[in-house]
Amino acid sequence: MPNHLLGGDRGDEKIPVPSWFARQVAEDAVKRAKAYGTRRRWTATRRLRPLWAQGVVGIRDPKKYLVYQDQGTDPYTPYHLEGKTVPIKDKRTGKVHFVKAKGVGTPGWTRLPGGVRVWKENRWRRSGIPATHFMRHALNDAIGENRHVLSDRLKRITESLPNDYFVENLR
Repeated sequence: MPNHLLGGDRGDEKIPVPSWFARQVAEDAVKRAKAYGTRRRWTATRRLRPLWAQGVVGIRDPKKYLVYQDQGTDPYTPYHLEGKTVPIKDKRTGKVHFVKAKGVGTPGWTRLPGGVRVWKENRWRRSGIPATHFMRHALNDAIGENRHVLSDRLKRITESLPNDYFVENLR
């Protein structure tokens, strides 16, 4: 997942924040992404790890499977399956049957679940995965929830007098 900058989307709005704060935001984002995955019954979200540096947060998926769920995939025709035997699971019964892939990408009749025959212009066409952007939403929500911590720190610094000795507790 691409990293998100803390403090604004445009380059002139960036505010450098300490890495401990970026870590806090990244860990919060991972919790939110895991909660979303649990609701969708995705077991792969257990692998998500926080990424952080000074002023930057992100979510890391070591195996990259969830990146496809997050960003989606384009529709495609699997020409590489031509002539191969493919296992297909019936969603209603849960049984697996094997079908030989022939006529991939050509127009013709195809069978839908339940035995219904339908004419398609492009047989074996895969529809792709719609993008959920759950990692981006988790990062944006975590930044929004933790923004008050950053603004409180900045207010204390700006409201202090020039002669004040200002030391913050970093842990």
